Amino acid sequence: MGTNEYALVTFPNPLAVDFIRTLKYRDIPFALMVNNDRSRQEAIDRGIEHVILVDTTKRKNKAVPEISIGPVYIFEESLTLTCRYLQLCRTWTSKPVYVITQKRHPSAVYTKLGANYVIYTKGKDVSFILQKE
Repeated sequence: MGTNEYALVTFPNPLAVDFIRTLKYRDIPFALMVNNDRSRQEAIDRGIEHVILVDTTKRKNKAVPEISIGPVYIFEESLTLTCRYLQLCRTWTSKPVYVITQKRHPSAVYTKLGANYVIYTKGKDVSFILQKE
């Protein structure tokens, strides 16, 4: 990851919370992508400095983060929301985009929308993904 790049993470589940802890522990700069004010406020309350609020209801969302985005880690909450996040953030980076899922949705959908890797796990730790960077 470049010196001024931020990993971009979504925040829907305990697996993502643990992943964020690992990023903090390793001093990897990151930003959180959320799609509602409640999640944004929760992230701010947790001390997360960079929170990117996106509108996932608009088809042509032109929001572009003010920070440089490196790798993207999308923790699946739903098929629909994951697809919207992919559509929004794929153009923000040339680095890999990971979708981490605990569901058996067809990975081809995510790769077609720009995910470089779709990782299926029932585990509680996905920090191994950071070894690829």
